[in-house]
Amino acid sequence: MERFTLPKEERLCSSQLTDRLFSEGKSVSCFPLRAVFLPTESHEGLLVMFSVSKRKLHLAVDRNRVKRQLRELYRHSKAYLTRSLTTPGKGMALSFVFIDSHPWKSSELEQKYERLTEKLIESQSPDSTVSQTFINSSE
Repeated sequence: MERFTLPKEERLCSSQLTDRLFSEGKSVSCFPLRAVFLPTESHEGLLVMFSVSKRKLHLAVDRNRVKRQLRELYRHSKAYLTRSLTTPGKGMALSFVFIDSHPWKSSELEQKYERLTEKLIESQSPDSTVSQTFINSSE
């Protein structure tokens, strides 16, 4: 039986790597979510972080709920994402950013998350035909 966990080793904690992710990484959006990603060679597997802006969601309760929803969605799709996005000997830093100013229901957020991960995987495939409107340099 597969366990859906998110241990500390899989969380993006390095400030240097986080800075590189947001300065050099590419992004894919599907409102209300944005994924910023950067292939790395310093580790294997995925390193992930979740971000909700205080400017967008003023109440900490709302921010924490959205981050909890995103972590839950990620934990259940982690195996699929790891198989699809990483190659042996290489890894990827990944950040999920919530960009709306209102919390969403879990079921609606799940649909948007699934669409976002599809776009993310399409953008990583060598024969990608994804439009440049979905893939742009991080701001």
